[in-house]
Amino acid sequence: MILTQVITADLNLITSTCQQTPNPKLCVSTYILDPESLKADLSGLAIIGSKIIDKQAATTRANIVGLLAIAIARDDKPLAFALRCSRDNYVYITNYFAPQLVKAVTGGLPKFAEDALRSILSATNATPECFRNVSSPIYDENNFMYDFSLVLKAIVVDALISQIDSFALQRIVNGIGLAMGGLVGIFPKPKHVPQISNILRSDLIQSADFYVQNSNPHH
Repeated sequence: MILTQVITADLNLITSTCQQTPNPKLCVSTYILDPESLKADLSGLAIIGSKIIDKQAATTRANIVGLLAIAIARDDKPLAFALRCSRDNYVYITNYFAPQLVKAVTGGLPKFAEDALRSILSATNATPECFRNVSSPIYDENNFMYDFSLVLKAIVVDALISQIDSFALQRIVNGIGLAMGGLVGIFPKPKHVPQISNILRSDLIQSADFYVQNSNPHH
């Protein structure tokens, strides 16, 4: 009975967290495939999500390399050209952006995690252009990378807000020169974060990152 209650509670966290992302269905279906998600808090979900992206990027790159070898063997020049183009994008993702993402999320530095996710989104968004003249054999994989990166971007922001207590958050809001009327009441609730303007979220993330780093004895 206790175990059932715990699992239900953890599923509720996944569901409620995913509801605040651009793609709740993808978010839930991806996380429930990882047993560690059922034991994770919000920050843990962000870490798990970063590792999912890292693993999927490596899998997609390996698939591209295999498909490229076949295209070359068949002398399929248009497809080979497209696969080389997409491979280059995934080289950047697997060698630089995804490791940066994992390191930033694990280290509790959401601003750097968001930067890495923006780079991943840019690379995956550019990949379909590689296949302008041929059908893409990595269409589904690349779409997952793009869509789940958007999901994780929302979760990273929520995880950041959850690290900050109300007193520190009030100091941050004051520090960036915002009117206090009602804002302190809504900020501590991560589910309201997507309603905040992009400028406000950007300022909050940078200020909160500074607070988190300087409040962490390990930094």
